[in-house]
Amino acid sequence: MTHTSGSGSRSCAPTGPISRHEPWWGAIPDERQPETRRTRRGELDLVIYDGRDLLLAGEAKWSETADIDALAQLRRTVRHAPGFSERTRLAVYARDGFSERLQTAARADGIILRTVADLYA
Repeated sequence: MTHTSGSGSRSCAPTGPISRHEPWWGAIPDERQPETRRTRRGELDLVIYDGRDLLLAGEAKWSETADIDALAQLRRTVRHAPGFSERTRLAVYARDGFSERLQTAARADGIILRTVADLYA
């Protein structure tokens, strides 16, 4: 079963060869201490770049059903990744599927949802 959300009006097709796809780690503001300049390590499980443009960023939950918290974490982190823009597509990957709350949010915001079954179909 494929879980594609949104109207698909935002294209993430590369203009040339995709230059790299990999995880990303970097310093992001520590939201637990907003009154300080303290940072913590942010992580995106998948990033796909076209040159300097971040086309897609993804969060993976392989040990659980993904909930709205996975999307919230992705949104908090992705805005600090190099090349992020309003055109960057977001995706959540999960082994066992998605909570109703996540599916609702994904439909409203054009978030891509994929399960392991989708990846191997």
